[in-house]
Amino acid sequence: MDFSFSFKKKPEGMGGAAPKESPAMAQFNLIRGCGINLSGHLQLKDIIAGVDEGMFESMPFAGVLGLMGSLSEEGEARSEDVWLYQPAEETTPEELAAIAFNLARLTKGALVLEELGAGVDEER
Repeated sequence: MDFSFSFKKKPEGMGGAAPKESPAMAQFNLIRGCGINLSGHLQLKDIIAGVDEGMFESMPFAGVLGLMGSLSEEGEARSEDVWLYQPAEETTPEELAAIAFNLARLTKGALVLEELGAGVDEER
């Protein structure tokens, strides 16, 4: 009877300790536990590609949330649950409309923004 199989090295991923989670993945999993998710089929690896891993250690959660709240290259929201607002020097009517749109999107329609222009000074 041949028992040599018991002396073979275990294949990678079989038994032993689980691979250590990266800081980005650990933070992402905690954020997801709060109900904040990426849109569609996006995964963490899609949004952190090319990003320095040190950012996730020096700015815990801010880096992951910032990436989740940013727009894709196509201008689409990466998450329906978080939005990264980057204020400009001067707020234009287009920027105000984008702010209103994103607030309505984040609240999933609970924040009604009808008659948004009421009371706005037209002569700015």
